[in-house]
Amino acid sequence: MRRGVVFTIDALLALSIFIGALIAMYGYFGAPVPFQFSGVNVYSQVDNYFYAYDNAEEISEVVKEAEVGNTTNAKRMLDNLINQTGYSSNVEIFVYNNGALQKIVESKNYTFDEFFVVRKYLVLTLDEGLTNKSGNVSVEAPSSLAGKAIPVNVTVRNPTSSSISVNVSLSIYNSSDDLMSWNIDSNTKSLTVPANSQGKVTFLVEVPSDTFIGEYRAYADVTGGLNEDAWDVFNVIKFGVIHVEVGI
Repeated sequence: MRRGVVFTIDALLALSIFIGALIAMYGYFGAPVPFQFSGVNVYSQVDNYFYAYDNAEEISEVVKEAEVGNTTNAKRMLDNLINQTGYSSNVEIFVYNNGALQKIVESKNYTFDEFFVVRKYLVLTLDEGLTNKSGNVSVEAPSSLAGKAIPVNVTVRNPTSSSISVNVSLSIYNSSDDLMSWNIDSNTKSLTVPANSQGKVTFLVEVPSDTFIGEYRAYADVTGGLNEDAWDVFNVIKFGVIHVEVGI
């Protein structure tokens, strides 16, 4: 005897609502990403920059608003995202901070007797439109999680026919061009570069755990035998989880 499953009309209706809501909710997250980063919403290129895409960028904007204390605006933005799906939904966004998931913003406008749950892991960051500058001086700053230490390399090319001695200083700025008070192993390092050659110094920069997600600028100023500046843009990222309840 063959056995099967019998669906009632109510069950089929609930299933169709769930499938439709699932498609709508996963519209937040975009298509599968290169390199098979399962469950994340950004991708990493070989130059270490991170770019959000589709609504992952919008979710990151919501989180950024909540991080800087604009919780009312963060909820308004989240409500707008929910309204775009066309389904009655409650949404909570958690961010991984200091070894634990912490709820950073929620939109819970509905009370459901029955509901489906959709969850997905997030990688949160923003593309804030900063650009790089380089010439005889170039900077390499890798993107990083908050709460980590990163090596920032500054390369100085000597275009002259004689050796030069330079002082290299490093500082970090946010996307609003505010100077960050992050710990750097040395604000200034000395370097001697042979004629028609190049030299490199490395700074160890500590990214505080409470740093906001988004783009930052590692700025190098070179003085002495060569007077030139340069900077590289890098992202601070955080991990998170989105929890969505969809009424049926």
